[in-house]
Amino acid sequence: MSTATAEKTRRETGAEKMDRKLDEITADVGLSSWNDFVEALQVPSDLFPALLANRPQLIKLVTPRSLSADEHRVYLDLISGLMATNDALRQHAAHVSHAADMVEQHLSGTIKSARRLSRFAEFKTSGEDGDE
Repeated sequence: MSTATAEKTRRETGAEKMDRKLDEITADVGLSSWNDFVEALQVPSDLFPALLANRPQLIKLVTPRSLSADEHRVYLDLISGLMATNDALRQHAAHVSHAADMVEQHLSGTIKSARRLSRFAEFKTSGEDGDE
């Protein structure tokens, strides 16, 4: 068998499947780190220090003032972008939770199989130890 043929018939390992799935989740959700946003956001200068320092309590120190229509649009776009990012973070959490459940199920099945194999090695039937 040639190397090219062997490469085509090689099965994907569990780690490769997990990496592929995580790459799919990243592409689907549109976030690649905790401080990403799903779109480029214009941040008003009075909010920039709080966002840069990741300290929302600094926003309370900003003095409220009247806004022009253009400044108001910047705030509206910022809120929209933050809401979209929050939704993407929820999707990310749901994907990770689902993946963790799948790993847990796989491990549970593996443990049960190991117990069955151990009982078989000791010539025990499945009900003798009360395991199942």
